[in-house]
Amino acid sequence: MAEHSVAEIIGEPISLLLKAKSYHLAGSGREDADVRMLGTGRPFYIQFNDCKEAPPLDEDLDKIQNSINSTSSLVNVKKLQTVSDSDIDIIKSSSSEKNKTYSCLLWVSQELSQDSIERIKEYSKKELKIQQKTPVRVLHNRSPLTREKTIYSMSLEHIKKNFYVLQLTTEAGTYIKEFVHGDLGRTVPNFSSLTNTDSQILELDVLDVDLNFPPNKKN
Repeated sequence: MAEHSVAEIIGEPISLLLKAKSYHLAGSGREDADVRMLGTGRPFYIQFNDCKEAPPLDEDLDKIQNSINSTSSLVNVKKLQTVSDSDIDIIKSSSSEKNKTYSCLLWVSQELSQDSIERIKEYSKKELKIQQKTPVRVLHNRSPLTREKTIYSMSLEHIKKNFYVLQLTTEAGTYIKEFVHGDLGRTVPNFSSLTNTDSQILELDVLDVDLNFPPNKKN
């Protein structure tokens, strides 16, 4: 486990309380290490194995949650609670069903023309179907497939000169970086082809994962 991992920051204090032999954190979806999870946060659960103590009370979890949020600059937790097997199934069964909203800071090779801006605006309220081949950067450990993915909406904000913020809501499993730069033509259409530019993504944040988890048992 990596130093200062999310699993360690959240799981370790609970593991000590339960006197668990081991634990495993499973999150809804995954991103590259340089992608921030903002907005409502990433749904997750932690499974604790071979526990010697009974499940923690709500007040115990409240104390742990408050401690994590007050001492860690890396992780913030909310709605920490015990869940059932059926609750966990929500995450396990949603891998291809949920939508995700992203914010991307872009650099483009030239300021966008009005035609290019209008072309992106067309997709503010309508879907865009794209074809994505397995990205070059992950071909060494993924099957070489072509997948159809859906961009449900896009909006664009001009920051200055050649810098823009693109916000988009997509189908789960969409490769956002490749949608922006095109991945040598392996994602079509892509933002670069739609705007007739060479576009690169500088920062990528997840703003929302559309998944009703955990159950609304506490605030």
